[in-house]
Amino acid sequence: MAIFVLPIGVFVSANELKLVFVPLVISLTFAQGAYAQTTAPHGPESQVRAETFMVGGGRDESGLLSVALFERTSGKDYNHFDNFTAIPPNTYTVIGGGGMGCENPGNMLTTSANYAHTKGWQISSKDHLVRGPCQAKVWAIGIKTNVPGIPNLSGSFDLNPELGPHPKVQYPTSSAVPRHDIVVGGGFYVVGGEKVPSNFAFETYPSYEGWTVASKDHGMVHPAYIHSLVVSIRSEFRGSDGKLMGRFERVVVPVESTYASHPQSSAFLPSGYVLTGCGAKVNFASAGNLLYKIRPIINASQQGCEAASKDHIYFSPATITTFAIGIKFVPEPGVKLKLPPPDVIKGGDSGGGDSGGGDSAFAW
Repeated sequence: MAIFVLPIGVFVSANELKLVFVPLVISLTFAQGAYAQTTAPHGPESQVRAETFMVGGGRDESGLLSVALFERTSGKDYNHFDNFTAIPPNTYTVIGGGGMGCENPGNMLTTSANYAHTKGWQISSKDHLVRGPCQAKVWAIGIKTNVPGIPNLSGSFDLNPELGPHPKVQYPTSSAVPRHDIVVGGGFYVVGGEKVPSNFAFETYPSYEGWTVASKDHGMVHPAYIHSLVVSIRSEFRGSDGKLMGRFERVVVPVESTYASHPQSSAFLPSGYVLTGCGAKVNFASAGNLLYKIRPIINASQQGCEAASKDHIYFSPATITTFAIGIKFVPEPGVKLKLPPPDVIKGGDSGGGDSGGGDSAFAW
């Protein structure tokens, strides 16, 4: 039997409670019957790579670091996306990412996290109580060095998950502690978020502890627990001979939205930095306001993040704070980097080759 948590103060009489309660049960039954048939199918890794396309790129001010943004779109509408993944070419180390369900009627995030350590990025999302099929998107931020002879960055970044154990609760939270001194990103995975009904994320952001995440059930009691993960890097960067070449500097830009039922905000890095991660924190006080979009932005003019959330069924306005995290390399005095000319890659290129769908170019 389903247990409902109804917002206090919405119903003014027992008669009204009966009239609204019955269609809510009908709506839930409808959604339950559809989930098994409308979950996005999983494909082999080769197919995922072929469907993952580069949509932007840039360098930091030193020229050492290149980042690229990769995107994968479902192409079809589904109620439920379970570990929908983007995998860039293996020349990139994936250190961040994001994803999007849909705003109306609502398909909200239950996962946004690294896939296979630093190989890709994955999201999960689903509708809730009312049908909300949509086309999902997932983005992966890949990073590499541009200087021949410099060690691959995959060994420089550390991914540390916080794995519990945790009791299942209605409002689970978790914080992952970095093993290196600069936090460059993070993510979350709700355990129980894939079930019907669900438990949805509303926080994933850089914090004093490292990376803090939180989720909640919504309209129905559904305990779960949530895992956080944090990506970090040592501030000192050394060559293969052990010589100190320079240091990484980090910047975090938070931007809070106005108060709204469906708040959204964007945060952009200052010039000279490359984007490594995106965070979001929804600030609500009543029934709840849930994340449905965490979008990295990397193009020729700017790098940053956009995040959005929504109240769902119950009126619950909020603000949302979007966090853009970036780094740049500052060489030691006397260190000169021998940089190759910028790569020029057509928009729409993927790990499987040229899609033929893009005509813009990114130089870095």
